[in-house]
Amino acid sequence: MPGSPTQDALREWQLDPHEDEDGFRHASTNYFRDHEAVFELKVQLWRNAETQPIEDALVEWPSQGKQHRTVAKIRSPAREAYSSARASYFR
Repeated sequence: MPGSPTQDALREWQLDPHEDEDGFRHASTNYFRDHEAVFELKVQLWRNAETQPIEDALVEWPSQGKQHRTVAKIRSPAREAYSSARASYFR
């Protein structure tokens, strides 16, 4: 889950593929150059064996209240995400 207000503000943003064929790369490299990225790893608490069977991944667990807990955060500082050195690494 995105974990910063700056990332949350991007929720409504949409990429126009007709404007720039490399639009996603340009948008993401511009964003990561200027902003820290924060991702929250969340878990849903197991409370009831009847409604939340852990053996059957096809059963969707009910989402009642705040059952999701953040267990970790991954932070990536602002950086040049697509430098010439990185680009040559993948060639």
